[in-house]
Amino acid sequence: MTVKPKARFDFRNTFRIAPLFLIVLIGMGIVWWVTRFGPGMSGDSVRYLMGAQSLLSGHGYARVSGGDILRPITDFPPLYPFVLAGIGSFGFDLVSSARWLNILLLGFNIVMLWVIIQRFARSIWLSYLAAILFAVNLSVLKYHSWVFTEPLYIAISLSSVFLLIYFLRGHRYSLLILAAAAAGLAGITRFVGLSLIPASCGLLLFAKYARLRRRLLDASIFAVIALIPFALWLIRNSFVGDTGLNRTLLYHPMSIDLIKGYFLFFGDWIQIHRLLPGKFRSILAVVIALAGPAAYAFIRMRRRTDDNRASDLLAWFLSLYGICYLLILYLNSTFLDASTTPYAPERYLVVIYPLFLGLVLVTYSKVLEYSGWGWCGRVLLLLIAGLVILVQARETYRTISRGEIPLGYTTFISENSDLVRAIDAVAGSNILYSNNPELTYAIAGHGAFILPYQFDTYTDSANPNFNQDIAAMQADLADGALVIHFGEKDEDQIELYRILDLQVIGSYPSGVIYSLQ
Repeated sequence: MTVKPKARFDFRNTFRIAPLFLIVLIGMGIVWWVTRFGPGMSGDSVRYLMGAQSLLSGHGYARVSGGDILRPITDFPPLYPFVLAGIGSFGFDLVSSARWLNILLLGFNIVMLWVIIQRFARSIWLSYLAAILFAVNLSVLKYHSWVFTEPLYIAISLSSVFLLIYFLRGHRYSLLILAAAAAGLAGITRFVGLSLIPASCGLLLFAKYARLRRRLLDASIFAVIALIPFALWLIRNSFVGDTGLNRTLLYHPMSIDLIKGYFLFFGDWIQIHRLLPGKFRSILAVVIALAGPAAYAFIRMRRRTDDNRASDLLAWFLSLYGICYLLILYLNSTFLDASTTPYAPERYLVVIYPLFLGLVLVTYSKVLEYSGWGWCGRVLLLLIAGLVILVQARETYRTISRGEIPLGYTTFISENSDLVRAIDAVAGSNILYSNNPELTYAIAGHGAFILPYQFDTYTDSANPNFNQDIAAMQADLADGALVIHFGEKDEDQIELYRILDLQVIGSYPSGVIYSLQ
Protein backbone atom coordinates (compact mmCIF):
# COMPACT_ATOMS: atom_id res chain seq x y z
CA MET A 1 0.00 0.00 0.00
CA THR A 2 1.38 3.36 -1.05
CA VAL A 3 1.05 6.17 1.43
CA LYS A 4 0.61 9.57 -0.15
CA PRO A 5 2.78 12.28 1.36
CA LYS A 6 0.96 14.97 3.27
CA ALA A 7 0.41 18.18 1.38
CA ARG A 8 2.78 20.89 2.55
CA PHE A 9 1.44 24.28 3.45
CA ASP A 10 2.48 26.79 0.80
CA PHE A 11 3.22 30.16 2.42
CA ARG A 12 3.44 31.76 -1.04
CA ASN A 13 -0.30 31.25 -1.55
CA THR A 14 -1.01 32.85 1.80
CA PHE A 15 0.98 35.94 0.89
CA ARG A 16 -0.74 36.08 -2.51
CA ILE A 17 -4.26 36.17 -1.05
CA ALA A 18 -3.63 38.03 2.21
CA PRO A 19 -3.99 41.47 0.58
CA LEU A 20 -7.35 40.36 -0.84
CA PHE A 21 -8.80 39.87 2.62
CA LEU A 22 -7.47 43.28 3.65
CA ILE A 23 -9.28 44.86 0.67
CA VAL A 24 -12.45 42.97 1.59
CA LEU A 25 -12.30 44.06 5.24
CA ILE A 26 -11.71 47.69 4.29
CA GLY A 27 -14.61 47.70 1.83
CA MET A 28 -17.00 45.99 4.25
CA GLY A 29 -15.84 48.28 7.04
CA ILE A 30 -16.64 51.37 4.98
CA VAL A 31 -20.19 50.18 4.26
CA TRP A 32 -20.64 49.18 7.91
CA TRP A 33 -19.59 52.70 8.97
CA VAL A 34 -21.75 54.50 6.42
CA THR A 35 -24.83 52.47 7.45
CA ARG A 36 -24.23 52.58 11.21
CA PHE A 37 -27.53 54.49 11.66
CA GLY A 38 -29.35 52.36 9.08
CA PRO A 39 -29.03 51.57 5.37
CA GLY A 40 -30.21 53.99 2.72
CA MET A 41 -33.79 53.63 1.54
CA SER A 42 -35.94 54.91 -1.31
CA GLY A 43 -39.37 54.08 -2.69
CA ASP A 44 -37.98 50.95 -4.34
CA SER A 45 -36.38 49.88 -1.06
CA VAL A 46 -39.72 50.16 0.73
CA ARG A 47 -41.42 48.05 -1.95
CA TYR A 48 -38.85 45.30 -1.38
CA LEU A 49 -39.32 45.51 2.39
CA MET A 50 -43.12 45.47 1.99
CA GLY A 51 -42.83 42.35 -0.16
CA ALA A 52 -40.53 40.63 2.33
CA GLN A 53 -42.81 41.48 5.27
CA SER A 54 -45.85 40.23 3.37
CA LEU A 55 -44.07 36.95 2.63
CA LEU A 56 -43.18 36.57 6.31
CA SER A 57 -46.81 37.21 7.24
CA GLY A 58 -47.99 34.47 4.89
CA HIS A 59 -49.79 36.81 2.47
CA GLY A 60 -47.60 36.21 -0.55
CA TYR A 61 -45.55 38.77 -2.40
CA ALA A 62 -47.60 41.94 -1.89
CA ARG A 63 -47.36 45.61 -0.98
CA VAL A 64 -49.37 47.68 1.51
CA SER A 65 -51.67 50.28 -0.05
CA GLY A 66 -54.01 52.85 1.55
CA GLY A 67 -56.13 51.47 4.37
CA ASP A 68 -53.43 48.79 4.78
CA ILE A 69 -54.93 46.88 1.85
CA LEU A 70 -52.56 44.27 0.42
CA ARG A 71 -52.05 44.33 -3.34
CA PRO A 72 -49.93 41.80 -5.26
CA ILE A 73 -46.57 43.18 -6.44
CA THR A 74 -46.17 42.62 -10.18
CA ASP A 75 -43.65 45.31 -11.13
CA PHE A 76 -40.71 44.60 -8.79
CA PRO A 77 -38.60 41.44 -9.25
CA PRO A 78 -39.12 38.96 -6.40
CA LEU A 79 -35.79 37.32 -5.55
CA TYR A 80 -34.36 40.01 -3.25
CA PRO A 81 -37.51 40.20 -1.07
CA PHE A 82 -37.56 36.38 -0.90
CA VAL A 83 -33.94 36.41 0.32
CA LEU A 84 -34.76 39.08 2.94
CA ALA A 85 -37.82 37.11 4.04
CA GLY A 86 -35.67 34.00 4.35
CA ILE A 87 -33.27 35.83 6.67
CA GLY A 88 -36.15 37.44 8.52
CA SER A 89 -37.73 34.04 9.17
CA PHE A 90 -34.98 33.46 11.75
CA GLY A 91 -36.26 36.42 13.74
CA PHE A 92 -33.99 39.15 12.37
CA ASP A 93 -35.25 42.65 11.61
CA LEU A 94 -35.71 43.12 7.85
CA VAL A 95 -33.89 46.46 7.60
CA SER A 96 -30.94 45.15 9.62
CA SER A 97 -30.97 42.00 7.53
CA ALA A 98 -30.76 44.05 4.34
CA ARG A 99 -27.89 46.05 5.78
CA TRP A 100 -25.79 43.04 6.78
CA LEU A 101 -26.66 41.12 3.63
CA ASN A 102 -25.27 43.91 1.47
CA ILE A 103 -22.16 44.27 3.63
CA LEU A 104 -21.43 40.56 3.18
CA LEU A 105 -22.28 40.72 -0.52
CA LEU A 106 -19.69 43.47 -1.01
CA GLY A 107 -17.04 41.13 0.38
CA PHE A 108 -18.29 38.28 -1.79
CA ASN A 109 -18.34 40.47 -4.91
CA ILE A 110 -14.76 41.67 -4.36
CA VAL A 111 -13.56 38.08 -3.90
CA MET A 112 -15.55 36.81 -6.90
CA LEU A 113 -14.18 39.49 -9.21
CA TRP A 114 -10.65 38.74 -8.00
CA VAL A 115 -11.13 35.02 -8.58
CA ILE A 116 -12.54 35.47 -12.09
CA ILE A 117 -9.67 37.68 -13.23
CA GLN A 118 -7.01 35.61 -11.49
CA ARG A 119 -8.35 32.27 -12.69
CA PHE A 120 -9.20 33.10 -16.28
CA ALA A 121 -6.72 35.87 -17.10
CA ARG A 122 -3.95 34.04 -15.19
CA SER A 123 -2.74 37.30 -13.66
CA ILE A 124 -2.46 38.02 -9.97
CA TRP A 125 -1.65 41.70 -10.47
CA LEU A 126 -4.64 42.26 -12.78
CA SER A 127 -6.94 40.59 -10.26
CA TYR A 128 -5.73 42.92 -7.51
CA LEU A 129 -6.14 45.98 -9.72
CA ALA A 130 -9.73 44.93 -10.45
CA ALA A 131 -10.49 44.23 -6.76
CA ILE A 132 -9.09 47.58 -5.60
CA LEU A 133 -10.80 49.58 -8.37
CA PHE A 134 -14.09 47.92 -7.45
CA ALA A 135 -13.67 48.36 -3.70
CA VAL A 136 -12.80 52.08 -3.81
CA ASN A 137 -15.48 53.09 -6.32
CA LEU A 138 -17.92 55.51 -4.69
CA SER A 139 -20.98 54.24 -6.59
CA VAL A 140 -20.19 50.63 -5.63
CA LEU A 141 -19.95 51.54 -1.95
CA LYS A 142 -23.06 53.70 -2.16
CA TYR A 143 -25.30 51.00 -3.63
CA HIS A 144 -24.01 48.42 -1.18
CA SER A 145 -25.15 50.88 1.53
CA TRP A 146 -28.78 50.98 0.38
CA VAL A 147 -31.65 48.48 0.52
CA PHE A 148 -31.30 47.77 -3.19
CA THR A 149 -31.01 44.71 -5.40
CA GLU A 150 -27.72 45.74 -7.03
CA PRO A 151 -25.35 43.90 -4.63
CA LEU A 152 -27.28 40.64 -4.98
CA TYR A 153 -27.47 41.04 -8.75
CA ILE A 154 -23.70 41.61 -9.02
CA ALA A 155 -23.05 38.48 -6.93
CA ILE A 156 -25.34 36.30 -9.05
CA SER A 157 -24.10 37.65 -12.40
CA LEU A 158 -20.44 37.15 -11.42
CA SER A 159 -21.27 33.60 -10.31
CA SER A 160 -22.95 32.88 -13.65
CA VAL A 161 -19.92 34.16 -15.58
CA PHE A 162 -17.57 32.06 -13.47
CA LEU A 163 -19.60 28.86 -13.92
CA LEU A 164 -20.15 29.36 -17.66
CA ILE A 165 -16.47 29.82 -18.49
CA TYR A 166 -15.55 26.88 -16.28
CA PHE A 167 -18.04 24.79 -18.28
CA LEU A 168 -16.42 25.83 -21.55
CA ARG A 169 -13.04 24.82 -20.18
CA GLY A 170 -14.11 21.50 -18.68
CA HIS A 171 -17.42 20.63 -20.44
CA ARG A 172 -19.17 19.43 -17.27
CA TYR A 173 -22.91 19.77 -17.77
CA SER A 174 -23.51 20.36 -14.09
CA LEU A 175 -21.65 23.66 -14.51
CA LEU A 176 -23.77 24.61 -17.52
CA ILE A 177 -26.95 23.94 -15.55
CA LEU A 178 -25.70 25.96 -12.57
CA ALA A 179 -24.62 28.83 -14.81
CA ALA A 180 -28.05 28.88 -16.48
CA ALA A 181 -29.81 28.74 -13.10
CA ALA A 182 -27.73 31.69 -11.88
CA ALA A 183 -28.59 33.67 -15.03
CA GLY A 184 -32.26 32.87 -14.45
CA LEU A 185 -32.07 34.09 -10.87
CA ALA A 186 -30.35 37.27 -12.07
CA GLY A 187 -33.38 37.90 -14.30
CA ILE A 188 -35.72 37.91 -11.31
CA THR A 189 -33.33 40.00 -9.21
CA ARG A 190 -33.23 42.78 -11.79
CA PHE A 191 -35.21 42.38 -15.00
CA VAL A 192 -32.28 43.73 -17.01
CA GLY A 193 -30.47 40.59 -15.86
CA LEU A 194 -32.20 38.83 -18.75
CA SER A 195 -29.32 40.24 -20.81
CA LEU A 196 -27.14 37.45 -19.39
CA ILE A 197 -29.13 34.90 -21.40
CA PRO A 198 -28.42 36.11 -24.98
CA ALA A 199 -24.83 36.95 -24.00
CA SER A 200 -24.25 33.46 -22.59
CA CYS A 201 -25.94 31.72 -25.51
CA GLY A 202 -23.88 33.83 -27.90
CA LEU A 203 -20.68 32.73 -26.19
CA LEU A 204 -21.75 29.08 -26.28
CA LEU A 205 -22.28 29.35 -30.02
CA PHE A 206 -19.10 31.34 -30.61
CA ALA A 207 -16.69 29.19 -28.58
CA LYS A 208 -15.29 26.34 -30.67
CA TYR A 209 -15.32 23.71 -27.97
CA ALA A 210 -17.46 21.21 -29.88
CA ARG A 211 -19.31 20.69 -33.15
CA LEU A 212 -21.97 23.22 -34.06
CA ARG A 213 -24.83 20.79 -33.33
CA ARG A 214 -23.70 20.30 -29.75
CA ARG A 215 -23.13 24.04 -29.26
CA LEU A 216 -26.68 24.69 -30.47
CA LEU A 217 -27.97 22.08 -28.04
CA ASP A 218 -25.99 23.56 -25.13
CA ALA A 219 -27.20 27.08 -25.93
CA SER A 220 -30.80 25.81 -26.09
CA ILE A 221 -30.44 24.02 -22.74
CA PHE A 222 -29.01 27.18 -21.19
CA ALA A 223 -31.78 29.39 -22.57
CA VAL A 224 -34.60 27.09 -21.44
CA ILE A 225 -33.26 26.72 -17.89
CA ALA A 226 -32.45 30.42 -17.56
CA LEU A 227 -35.90 31.51 -18.77
CA ILE A 228 -37.84 29.28 -16.35
CA PRO A 229 -37.76 31.69 -13.32
CA PHE A 230 -38.88 34.66 -15.43
CA ALA A 231 -41.59 32.60 -17.15
CA LEU A 232 -42.92 31.49 -13.76
CA TRP A 233 -42.93 35.13 -12.65
CA LEU A 234 -45.01 36.16 -15.68
CA ILE A 235 -47.46 33.29 -15.13
CA ARG A 236 -47.86 34.21 -11.46
CA ASN A 237 -48.48 37.87 -12.37
CA SER A 238 -51.10 36.89 -14.91
CA PHE A 239 -53.02 35.00 -12.22
CA VAL A 240 -52.79 37.54 -9.39
CA GLY A 241 -52.75 40.81 -11.31
CA ASP A 242 -54.07 40.12 -14.82
CA THR A 243 -50.78 41.40 -16.21
CA GLY A 244 -47.42 39.90 -17.04
CA LEU A 245 -45.04 42.85 -16.68
CA ASN A 246 -47.39 45.54 -15.32
CA ARG A 247 -46.22 47.72 -18.17
CA THR A 248 -47.87 49.03 -21.34
CA LEU A 249 -45.96 48.64 -24.59
CA LEU A 250 -45.74 52.17 -26.03
CA TYR A 251 -43.10 54.06 -27.99
CA HIS A 252 -41.57 56.93 -26.00
CA PRO A 253 -38.00 57.67 -27.15
CA MET A 254 -35.25 58.19 -24.60
CA SER A 255 -34.78 61.85 -23.71
CA ILE A 256 -31.56 63.66 -24.53
CA ASP A 257 -31.05 64.31 -20.80
CA LEU A 258 -31.22 60.58 -20.08
CA ILE A 259 -28.74 59.75 -22.84
CA LYS A 260 -26.40 62.42 -21.47
CA GLY A 261 -26.84 60.93 -18.00
CA TYR A 262 -25.65 57.51 -19.18
CA PHE A 263 -22.75 59.09 -21.03
CA LEU A 264 -21.60 61.26 -18.13
CA PHE A 265 -21.84 58.50 -15.55
CA PHE A 266 -19.86 56.22 -17.82
CA GLY A 267 -17.17 58.90 -17.72
CA ASP A 268 -17.23 58.98 -13.93
CA TRP A 269 -15.66 55.53 -13.94
CA ILE A 270 -12.43 57.22 -14.96
CA GLN A 271 -12.77 59.99 -12.32
CA ILE A 272 -9.65 61.99 -13.19
CA HIS A 273 -11.42 65.21 -12.23
CA ARG A 274 -8.42 67.51 -12.05
CA LEU A 275 -7.07 66.48 -15.45
CA LEU A 276 -10.16 66.52 -17.64
CA PRO A 277 -13.56 68.23 -17.50
CA GLY A 278 -16.63 66.04 -17.28
CA LYS A 279 -17.51 65.79 -20.96
CA PHE A 280 -13.96 64.84 -21.96
CA ARG A 281 -13.79 62.34 -19.12
CA SER A 282 -16.90 60.69 -20.55
CA ILE A 283 -15.41 60.57 -24.03
CA LEU A 284 -12.25 59.03 -22.57
CA ALA A 285 -14.30 56.33 -20.81
CA VAL A 286 -16.13 55.42 -24.01
CA VAL A 287 -12.86 55.29 -25.97
CA ILE A 288 -11.28 53.06 -23.32
CA ALA A 289 -14.31 50.78 -23.25
CA LEU A 290 -14.24 50.28 -27.01
CA ALA A 291 -10.58 50.56 -28.00
CA GLY A 292 -9.19 47.77 -25.81
CA PRO A 293 -11.67 45.04 -26.80
CA ALA A 294 -11.56 46.15 -30.46
CA ALA A 295 -7.76 46.01 -30.58
CA TYR A 296 -7.76 42.67 -28.76
CA ALA A 297 -10.29 41.17 -31.20
CA PHE A 298 -8.29 42.45 -34.17
CA ILE A 299 -5.04 40.95 -32.88
CA ARG A 300 -6.67 37.61 -32.02
CA MET A 301 -8.24 37.29 -35.45
CA ARG A 302 -4.94 38.05 -37.17
CA ARG A 303 -3.02 35.56 -35.04
CA ARG A 304 -5.69 32.86 -35.67
CA THR A 305 -4.91 31.03 -32.44
CA ASP A 306 -7.12 29.03 -30.12
CA ASP A 307 -10.24 31.05 -29.23
CA ASN A 308 -11.01 28.81 -26.27
CA ARG A 309 -8.37 30.16 -23.96
CA ALA A 310 -9.95 31.32 -20.73
CA SER A 311 -8.89 34.94 -21.26
CA ASP A 312 -10.44 34.91 -24.75
CA LEU A 313 -13.70 33.45 -23.50
CA LEU A 314 -13.85 36.01 -20.69
CA ALA A 315 -13.20 38.93 -23.04
CA TRP A 316 -15.76 37.77 -25.61
CA PHE A 317 -18.42 37.19 -22.97
CA LEU A 318 -17.92 40.56 -21.31
CA SER A 319 -18.20 42.29 -24.70
CA LEU A 320 -21.41 40.42 -25.57
CA TYR A 321 -22.88 41.04 -22.14
CA GLY A 322 -22.17 44.77 -22.29
CA ILE A 323 -23.92 45.05 -25.66
CA CYS A 324 -26.96 43.02 -24.55
CA TYR A 325 -27.24 44.90 -21.24
CA LEU A 326 -27.21 48.33 -22.85
CA LEU A 327 -29.65 47.18 -25.53
CA ILE A 328 -32.18 46.01 -22.90
CA LEU A 329 -31.80 49.31 -21.03
CA TYR A 330 -32.57 51.16 -24.27
CA LEU A 331 -35.60 48.98 -25.05
CA ASN A 332 -36.93 49.39 -21.51
CA SER A 333 -36.73 53.20 -21.58
CA THR A 334 -38.06 53.41 -25.15
CA PHE A 335 -41.00 51.00 -24.97
CA LEU A 336 -41.81 50.07 -21.36
CA ASP A 337 -40.85 52.76 -18.85
CA ALA A 338 -41.08 56.42 -19.83
CA SER A 339 -40.43 57.49 -16.21
CA THR A 340 -36.70 56.70 -16.24
CA THR A 341 -35.11 59.80 -14.72
CA PRO A 342 -31.72 61.36 -15.52
CA TYR A 343 -30.59 60.10 -12.09
CA ALA A 344 -31.20 56.45 -13.01
CA PRO A 345 -28.00 55.77 -15.06
CA GLU A 346 -25.79 55.52 -11.97
CA ARG A 347 -27.93 52.76 -10.51
CA TYR A 348 -28.44 50.99 -13.83
CA LEU A 349 -24.77 50.99 -14.81
CA VAL A 350 -23.11 50.26 -11.46
CA VAL A 351 -23.96 46.56 -11.79
CA ILE A 352 -21.82 46.17 -14.92
CA TYR A 353 -18.89 48.11 -13.46
CA PRO A 354 -17.04 44.96 -12.26
CA LEU A 355 -17.38 43.39 -15.70
CA PHE A 356 -16.27 46.66 -17.31
CA LEU A 357 -13.14 46.48 -15.14
CA GLY A 358 -12.51 42.90 -16.19
CA LEU A 359 -12.98 43.69 -19.88
CA VAL A 360 -10.68 46.73 -19.86
CA LEU A 361 -7.91 45.20 -17.74
CA VAL A 362 -7.84 41.84 -19.52
CA THR A 363 -8.00 43.19 -23.08
CA TYR A 364 -5.44 45.94 -22.55
CA SER A 365 -2.99 43.65 -20.80
CA LYS A 366 -3.24 41.15 -23.66
CA VAL A 367 -2.92 43.87 -26.32
CA LEU A 368 0.25 45.15 -24.68
CA GLU A 369 1.55 41.59 -24.36
CA TYR A 370 0.88 40.73 -28.01
CA SER A 371 2.38 44.06 -29.13
CA GLY A 372 5.72 43.14 -27.59
CA TRP A 373 5.69 45.65 -24.74
CA GLY A 374 6.42 42.96 -22.17
CA TRP A 375 7.09 44.27 -18.68
CA CYS A 376 6.99 47.86 -19.94
CA GLY A 377 3.33 47.37 -20.91
CA ARG A 378 2.54 45.99 -17.48
CA VAL A 379 4.19 48.94 -15.80
CA LEU A 380 2.31 51.38 -18.03
CA LEU A 381 -1.06 49.75 -17.31
CA LEU A 382 -0.21 49.57 -13.60
CA LEU A 383 0.65 53.27 -13.50
CA ILE A 384 -2.56 54.32 -15.25
CA ALA A 385 -4.72 52.07 -13.08
CA GLY A 386 -2.85 53.28 -10.00
CA LEU A 387 -3.61 56.89 -10.89
CA VAL A 388 -7.32 56.08 -11.26
CA ILE A 389 -7.25 54.22 -7.92
CA LEU A 390 -5.66 57.19 -6.16
CA VAL A 391 -8.19 59.65 -7.61
CA GLN A 392 -11.15 57.40 -6.80
CA ALA A 393 -9.88 56.61 -3.30
CA ARG A 394 -9.38 60.32 -2.59
CA GLU A 395 -12.87 61.17 -3.84
CA THR A 396 -14.38 58.32 -1.83
CA TYR A 397 -12.52 59.30 1.35
CA ARG A 398 -13.56 62.95 1.07
CA THR A 399 -17.20 62.04 0.44
CA ILE A 400 -17.43 59.55 3.31
CA SER A 401 -15.47 61.66 5.81
CA ARG A 402 -17.85 64.56 5.17
CA GLY A 403 -20.89 62.31 5.53
CA GLU A 404 -21.99 63.11 1.99
CA ILE A 405 -23.21 59.66 0.91
CA PRO A 406 -26.99 60.18 0.78
CA LEU A 407 -29.19 57.65 2.56
CA GLY A 408 -32.60 58.81 1.33
CA TYR A 409 -35.50 58.05 3.66
CA THR A 410 -33.15 57.06 6.49
CA THR A 411 -31.65 60.56 6.57
CA PHE A 412 -35.08 62.19 6.16
CA ILE A 413 -36.53 60.29 9.13
CA SER A 414 -33.59 61.13 11.41
CA GLU A 415 -33.73 64.84 10.51
CA ASN A 416 -37.51 65.34 10.80
CA SER A 417 -38.47 63.88 14.16
CA ASP A 418 -41.45 66.22 14.71
CA LEU A 419 -43.05 65.29 11.38
CA VAL A 420 -42.33 61.60 12.01
CA ARG A 421 -44.06 61.73 15.43
CA ALA A 422 -47.07 63.49 13.93
CA ILE A 423 -47.45 60.91 11.16
CA ASP A 424 -47.03 58.07 13.67
CA ALA A 425 -49.84 59.56 15.75
CA VAL A 426 -52.40 59.59 12.92
CA ALA A 427 -51.31 56.70 10.70
CA GLY A 428 -52.89 53.83 12.59
CA SER A 429 -56.43 55.23 12.85
CA ASN A 430 -56.92 57.08 9.54
CA ILE A 431 -56.94 56.28 5.85
CA LEU A 432 -53.97 58.12 4.35
CA TYR A 433 -53.19 59.70 1.00
CA SER A 434 -49.73 60.95 0.12
CA ASN A 435 -47.54 62.20 -2.68
CA ASN A 436 -45.01 59.64 -1.36
CA PRO A 437 -46.77 56.53 0.02
CA GLU A 438 -43.49 54.64 0.37
CA LEU A 439 -42.00 57.29 2.68
CA THR A 440 -45.22 57.22 4.70
CA TYR A 441 -44.82 53.45 5.14
CA ALA A 442 -41.13 53.82 6.06
CA ILE A 443 -42.11 56.28 8.80
CA ALA A 444 -45.23 54.70 10.25
CA GLY A 445 -45.45 51.14 8.93
CA HIS A 446 -48.87 51.84 7.38
CA GLY A 447 -49.82 52.18 3.75
CA ALA A 448 -51.17 55.22 1.91
CA PHE A 449 -52.94 55.81 -1.38
CA ILE A 450 -51.06 57.77 -4.00
CA LEU A 451 -52.55 61.18 -4.82
CA PRO A 452 -54.64 61.23 -8.00
CA TYR A 453 -52.46 62.22 -10.96
CA GLN A 454 -53.43 63.60 -14.34
CA PHE A 455 -50.34 62.36 -16.18
CA ASP A 456 -48.96 58.81 -16.11
CA THR A 457 -45.17 59.02 -16.19
CA TYR A 458 -44.79 55.30 -16.95
CA THR A 459 -46.71 55.53 -20.22
CA ASP A 460 -46.02 59.22 -20.93
CA SER A 461 -49.76 59.77 -21.40
CA ALA A 462 -52.85 61.14 -19.61
CA ASN A 463 -54.40 59.13 -16.78
CA PRO A 464 -57.87 58.01 -18.01
CA ASN A 465 -59.06 57.31 -14.44
CA PHE A 466 -58.23 60.73 -12.99
CA ASN A 467 -61.84 61.82 -12.36
CA GLN A 468 -62.79 58.51 -10.75
CA ASP A 469 -59.69 58.74 -8.51
CA ILE A 470 -60.71 62.25 -7.43
CA ALA A 471 -64.23 61.06 -6.56
CA ALA A 472 -62.88 58.13 -4.51
CA MET A 473 -60.51 60.42 -2.62
CA GLN A 474 -63.29 62.91 -1.84
CA ALA A 475 -65.40 60.10 -0.40
CA ASP A 476 -62.49 58.95 1.82
CA LEU A 477 -61.80 62.53 2.96
CA ALA A 478 -65.44 62.87 3.97
CA ASP A 479 -64.94 59.77 6.14
CA GLY A 480 -61.93 61.29 7.89
CA ALA A 481 -58.99 60.43 5.61
CA LEU A 482 -55.86 62.58 5.88
CA VAL A 483 -53.35 63.78 3.28
CA ILE A 484 -49.61 63.80 3.97
CA HIS A 485 -47.53 65.88 1.60
CA PHE A 486 -43.73 65.77 1.66
CA GLY A 487 -41.61 68.57 0.22
CA GLU A 488 -42.64 71.22 -2.27
CA LYS A 489 -45.86 71.08 -4.30
CA ASP A 490 -45.96 71.23 -8.08
CA GLU A 491 -48.67 73.08 -10.00
CA ASP A 492 -50.86 69.99 -10.43
CA GLN A 493 -50.79 69.27 -6.69
CA ILE A 494 -51.64 72.87 -5.79
CA GLU A 495 -54.65 72.70 -8.11
CA LEU A 496 -55.65 69.30 -6.68
CA TYR A 497 -55.64 70.61 -3.11
CA ARG A 498 -57.68 73.63 -4.20
CA ILE A 499 -60.30 71.35 -5.79
CA LEU A 500 -60.45 69.16 -2.68
CA ASP A 501 -60.79 72.17 -0.34
CA LEU A 502 -58.27 70.93 2.25
CA GLN A 503 -57.15 72.55 5.49
CA VAL A 504 -53.74 72.29 7.18
CA ILE A 505 -53.79 70.45 10.52
CA GLY A 506 -50.03 70.14 10.88
CA SER A 507 -47.22 72.06 9.16
CA TYR A 508 -43.53 71.14 9.40
CA PRO A 509 -40.40 72.18 7.47
CA SER A 510 -40.44 69.02 5.32
CA GLY A 511 -44.12 68.13 5.20
CA VAL A 512 -47.73 69.11 5.75
CA ILE A 513 -50.73 67.11 7.03
CA TYR A 514 -54.15 68.02 5.60
CA SER A 515 -57.76 67.12 6.30
CA LEU A 516 -61.06 68.11 4.71
CA GLN A 517 -62.31 71.62 5.58
